[in-house]
Amino acid sequence: MKTHSYRTHRIDTIFPITLFFVLTLSAVMVITLAAGIYENTTENSHRNHQSRIALSYISEKIHQNDDNCVISIENFEGLEALSFKQTYENSNYTTYIYFYDGSLRELFAREDANISLPDGKMIIELTDFSIKEVADGLLYFSCTDLENQTADSYVSIAD
Repeated sequence: MKTHSYRTHRIDTIFPITLFFVLTLSAVMVITLAAGIYENTTENSHRNHQSRIALSYISEKIHQNDDNCVISIENFEGLEALSFKQTYENSNYTTYIYFYDGSLRELFAREDANISLPDGKMIIELTDFSIKEVADGLLYFSCTDLENQTADSYVSIAD
């Protein structure tokens, strides 16, 4: 019976070790790249979130009240304000959404109430906000957040 004897070569030891280090280095590079991409995506998402939250709030408010309110842009103590006029239990109420003192604010009050701009509840801090009616039933909103990110939106009001 013949027995085979195998001779070991240096390459038999060096190749697996080299392969291990190459795979380890590749894994570390992939993890580092993924972490950088994740950080960048999270930062952009945060910035985008901050600049769009006010517009999402207004859009949702319009859609919630589209059927049971008269929605318009009004002058509220010298400022442009989005107004929602509605009737509850035989009394007329108005909700104003407006930009005042560095923040978007909302104020809900009876029409005969004595109200002023500082009475509104702060929704979010902004550096700029504007409202325009660009066509019949089509409103344009633009806002700039504290990080100078500007976002805009068009919202249609149902007739």
